[in-house]
Amino acid sequence: MYEHRNCLRVFILIVIMCLAMPTIAEAETIKYPSRGSISSGFGERWGKLHKGIDIASKSGTPIYAALDGTVSCVGFEAGGYGNFVQVSSANNTMIIYGHCSSISAKPKSVVHKGDLIGKVGSTGHSTGPHLHFEVRVGGVAVNPIKYIE
Repeated sequence: MYEHRNCLRVFILIVIMCLAMPTIAEAETIKYPSRGSISSGFGERWGKLHKGIDIASKSGTPIYAALDGTVSCVGFEAGGYGNFVQVSSANNTMIIYGHCSSISAKPKSVVHKGDLIGKVGSTGHSTGPHLHFEVRVGGVAVNPIKYIE
């Protein structure tokens, strides 16, 4: 009887953890945002969490919206993203496109999956031309690879 209670507790804990994990709705598959290959994956890197993937490409390569949404922020962050675009979408999903050489998306504008939003660059804290592609669900960074169509 005691073992069954422990198994039940473990099962309940696993179910709660799965329900609490952020996910993008199945209807929202993400479009690959630019041409190029992944040069750095999601996860531990240089002693801290790399919250997105890096897609290496030539400077000036087009960047496309991965989901329909609203441009919630366009800006520059010297110590990190450099020139970036932030798009908020349905289901509490937010995507950050970092290190852009140029940005064509305007703040508060609506973008659709596949719309041009900028071009690949090497601005901010960058080791060369690439797109930093970060997906957050409920404010928590998730591995974009799991959702790319």
